[in-house]
Amino acid sequence: MIQAEEERVVDNRTHDRFCEIRAAAGYPCEGGKPLVIKGAYHEILFEKDAMRSVALNAIVEFFNKPNLSSGNRFA
Repeated sequence: MIQAEEERVVDNRTHDRFCEIRAAAGYPCEGGKPLVIKGAYHEILFEKDAMRSVALNAIVEFFNKPNLSSGNRFA
């Protein structure tokens, strides 16, 4: 999960809680908590290159990982 540090549309606490619930169910979020993009607002992929590249690199890295979880219902 990627989170904008300066988010004003979504309550970031719900992201944190979502990751806590997933972890308790045995399906933790990647990295155990949201990846916070410093200085970013709601539309992270429309941000400045430096912020957008952090998000895009995390997305590419996520999709490049093999799916090792046999319990992943979305694989």
